[in-house]
Amino acid sequence: MDDMMNDPYFTDGQGEYDEAEDEKTDWKHINKIALALYFIIPAFLWFIFYSLITTKLLGITVLFLLIFCVINAYCKRFKIVWNIARGIWIFFAVISYIPAIFLMMFDNTTAMYGLKKAAFINGVTGMYSYLLPEELPEVCEDYNFNTIGNLPVQDTVSRAYLTFYTDAETIDEYRESCEDSDEYKKIDLSYWREGSGGVYYWFCRKVGLKEDIMNDVENNELYISTLSHSEFSPRGILLNRKRGLVAIFA
Repeated sequence: MDDMMNDPYFTDGQGEYDEAEDEKTDWKHINKIALALYFIIPAFLWFIFYSLITTKLLGITVLFLLIFCVINAYCKRFKIVWNIARGIWIFFAVISYIPAIFLMMFDNTTAMYGLKKAAFINGVTGMYSYLLPEELPEVCEDYNFNTIGNLPVQDTVSRAYLTFYTDAETIDEYRESCEDSDEYKKIDLSYWREGSGGVYYWFCRKVGLKEDIMNDVENNELYISTLSHSEFSPRGILLNRKRGLVAIFA
């Protein structure tokens, strides 16, 4: 107890509690935690998902971190400017998490579709963005939207899988949109047989469609993006009016 009373962090040197020094100590701890979280977690998320949004936010964060360090070293008496720089730095350090969080989470939350799609298109890739609908239809059941960034693994690229069940009218609208666009080509499924490969097989496998849906070739319609040239990773949209299924690989 005597040691604590003589500690300048806890007293003013005369054995009395110094609230100002205690507050400084709290801020030092906050700074250390913020630095640790910033350099470990956001950098790790950037490495895993290679999100351009995250990269920009990290750049802004580093800028204000440097400003904060300069002010802290040479201009400490300007407390307002010091606190503003620290606040901006911590703010951008925190929101650096957001793009990766949207990419990893909310797969089954329809309310997050717009934000999750924006994080994928603007932060990872917008090459196949036209495959994803602007908005979800009013009838949208068994919704799943899985987005994956550029993982640091060989032959692994960014991709998004969107599946849901809707009404026949929405299916007809999607079909008409695909038929009238030069950005899609319809795949002939009449020659496909169970167990055979090809674009249709790999599309169904990539999206994770069940065997009974894959074998329902009489009711399935597959439109592949004209930008997609890989048989083993075909980007496109599959429609099944009878089931009400919409499956998109972007």
